[in-house]
Amino acid sequence: MLPVRTLFSMSSRAVCAASRAHTLSRSALVSTPSLPIRFFRTSSQVQQETGFKHLPVLKDYSLETFREQCLIPELPAVMAPGVASSLPAFTKWFRSHNLDINTLELDSDYLLQSGDPLVPLELTRSPTNHQGPVEEFFQRFQAPLSLFLGWTASPKDGGSSERLYLAQAPLSDLPQGLQDDLPPPKLVLAGKGDVYNANLWMGLAPTYTPLHRDPNPNLFVQLSGTKVVRLFEPDAGRNIFARVQQQLGQAGSASVRDEGMMQGAEKRLMEQVVWSQPQSKVNLHGSSPSEVHLQRGDAIFIPKGWWHSIKGVGPGITASVSCLTTMC
Repeated sequence: MLPVRTLFSMSSRAVCAASRAHTLSRSALVSTPSLPIRFFRTSSQVQQETGFKHLPVLKDYSLETFREQCLIPELPAVMAPGVASSLPAFTKWFRSHNLDINTLELDSDYLLQSGDPLVPLELTRSPTNHQGPVEEFFQRFQAPLSLFLGWTASPKDGGSSERLYLAQAPLSDLPQGLQDDLPPPKLVLAGKGDVYNANLWMGLAPTYTPLHRDPNPNLFVQLSGTKVVRLFEPDAGRNIFARVQQQLGQAGSASVRDEGMMQGAEKRLMEQVVWSQPQSKVNLHGSSPSEVHLQRGDAIFIPKGWWHSIKGVGPGITASVSCLTTMC
């Protein structure tokens, strides 16, 4: 596998050729394991220790229950098993890792059978020189899906400083066969039934999405792996974001995933406030933030205006779909 940094010295034609050369091929496919679907919510004891509260779990995710308990009052909730496991991608896109049957990897053969589309990738390179204040490198670029699949399948050195993340890839840009594997969830019908935007997120942990808010209600579905979501009520999140921007002497946007959010002083300070500081200091409006651990098959409803930051953790591939809808 070519080092990711060599991509930037190659022509686009050479990139396509190199990526196809490194696409994983196997003659024997391993079936996807039936992993347990679990919901990890913060207990009252943990809430006392960390300041986080748990979200309600909708075991009955009928349209009526979802509309009454989440959509109309604009309150977040975790979905009971079934929202994600009914999607064709849940089983078609993944297979057991050849070294660990309980860890999933992407099925490159299936994902590329309909074509090799260009997808948005984020390259992060951590500093290797720990003797000075070297900034983390971040760059976003377009590349063939096969390049990303080859990188996820290649052996990783424990000290590797380079990571690729397929971030915010519009489903509408994927081949029709892959789009068909991710139809809009039925809960979208609880509102107007329109999908404003649907994006795919895939990578190997650690992955990171900074604190932000979405312009529409978001049904976030976890297809594989584990992600930790920290959620803040509108006023609390707005105040946190404004405080960080004020300390930096700038006025950034909380709805655009730009490079400023992903590197440098803004990333360090925002991540420290949201993920490292005691929540008693983060809680600026008298409302406790929530933390949810989403595993394979789980989903969370994030109402419009609620602030959230997300981290991918644990082994294997982590894959998610965010479905922004015009529910109201």
